[in-house]
Amino acid sequence: MAERNPGAGAFERLNQSAAALLDPLVDARLAEQPVLQARRLGEALMLCAQAAERAGVRGFSHLATLAVPHLQTLAGQGAWLPCRDAVEAWIGALIAFCAGHLPASEAGALMAALRDLPGFPAVPPQFVTLIERRLASDAERIAGLAAAGADAGLAGAGPADARRPAPAMPEAPVPVARDELDMLAQALQALADESAALLSAMPLSTHGAAEGARREWLDLVGERLRHWINAAGYIGLAPLADLVGLAVQSVIRWADQPGPVGPAADAAQRDRIVWLPGALGDFLLSMAEDRARALCRGLADPRWPVALADDQIAAAVAAITCWRLVPSRQVQAREAPITEDDLSLRVPADADPQVVDNLLRELPGLSAALADAIQAMADDPAPALADAQRAAHTLKGSANTVGIRGIATLAHQLEDLLALHARGGGGPAGDALALLEEGVDTLAEMCEAVAGQGPAPAAAFAVAGRLAAAVAELAGGDAREPEAAQPASDAPAERPASARGLAGSASDRRDPPAPLPDGDASAAPPEEARDEPLRVRAAELDRMLELASQAAMLLAQSQEELARLQDT
Repeated sequence: MAERNPGAGAFERLNQSAAALLDPLVDARLAEQPVLQARRLGEALMLCAQAAERAGVRGFSHLATLAVPHLQTLAGQGAWLPCRDAVEAWIGALIAFCAGHLPASEAGALMAALRDLPGFPAVPPQFVTLIERRLASDAERIAGLAAAGADAGLAGAGPADARRPAPAMPEAPVPVARDELDMLAQALQALADESAALLSAMPLSTHGAAEGARREWLDLVGERLRHWINAAGYIGLAPLADLVGLAVQSVIRWADQPGPVGPAADAAQRDRIVWLPGALGDFLLSMAEDRARALCRGLADPRWPVALADDQIAAAVAAITCWRLVPSRQVQAREAPITEDDLSLRVPADADPQVVDNLLRELPGLSAALADAIQAMADDPAPALADAQRAAHTLKGSANTVGIRGIATLAHQLEDLLALHARGGGGPAGDALALLEEGVDTLAEMCEAVAGQGPAPAAAFAVAGRLAAAVAELAGGDAREPEAAQPASDAPAERPASARGLAGSASDRRDPPAPLPDGDASAAPPEEARDEPLRVRAAELDRMLELASQAAMLLAQSQEELARLQDT
């Protein structure tokens, strides 16, 4: 018997809680009691926000966090009746949003309509931008849930839909370096350790795992595996990345499943996820065909909601073993000089917004990991070099996935220089270490600029040139001078539309300037307008909004309990 699609269940509950938003507005008993009506509507909004969170729709809770206290303020000030029509229109748009009828391009209007309510307090532009981007992403997710429910109504519509073909066979064996495979294996071990730490605090009981802990674990596993897939694909292991992508799809389905799950399903999820990093790591370290076959058979296990088809195992083994192992990736001097385009921080117009959003969340952590590893070289160079190489490689792969050439270029130069120092057997010191530190600092500033947290580094062009020269010297090549009339970083930072305004200067918060045309240096704001910048990481902004949403939900629950006690 086919199982119910867990995503469809979450979507149905979201629609039910959204429809309940109308109840306080149509209740005749509340028509002349604006304070009570506003309170009931606030309670319904927070319940709907909880249902949205369970469906993976996080932007709704940000809206509810802002809306609930203002609705209560309007009612308390006697302004409820004059703006009731506007409130009802906004609630109607929310219901359409939750039903998947609001296009992603129009989702930001929910925030605009809320801010148009009389007396609505000022919201910093960076928060407005972040919420609008999240709502657009949520609209796409809801549309996907709605389409899945309409097309299938069942999880995978049975075994045939859950079975996938083998990845495509490469045209020729792909050269892959041993050290790159080692880094991928180390990342899998780190995933296994993180997963084990969460599982140790999530004991299996007769009722399955607690829903919150289970979702946290699955979210971590899914994020780490997506990150690993990006790195594997970048070094040429596209078939293996595609194969592991089946497991990621399964993890997403498990995370979408409304809880609590039963003990049998919980045990199956644990078994498959605990097995995967070890099986993948064994294959990467051995390169043996029997390990490849064991990996493919394991990914064909029917306990995965999305699995490799049984008759595709042989083809999958052939695809993931079609590579040529080399001792180490050959580091060579650049054949062409670094140009302004090589250091561009522009996000391609056709970049997937969700991929860009993921990158913006990852950049601060990756940049910090690289900086920590460089600083640790003075005390323990060997492991610090390995950690730094892995962090630089991941940064390069992530930036290339989106198409941000500046970060990818600089990370590539740092990775090459680190690899050459590692090959020499000793850690960098003196001027060599100082150059690495300068490169890492510049890369961190680039990451902040892409996230809208500051200007592009003025020294990026010069630093990239010095890194390229050092690589050429150690690799035995000739460095070429960078070709540019002036550093690309002298122009205004090129920020993607999706990241613009995530965090800006004090003047940005007082009166946000109009977007500058790309490359128009003459249109840059005056120096005094950029005084005293306040830099806040995008991930921190997101976390602040999450905490605010949680606080609002707790406040609404407390108020509901207080009202219940007062009524008794």
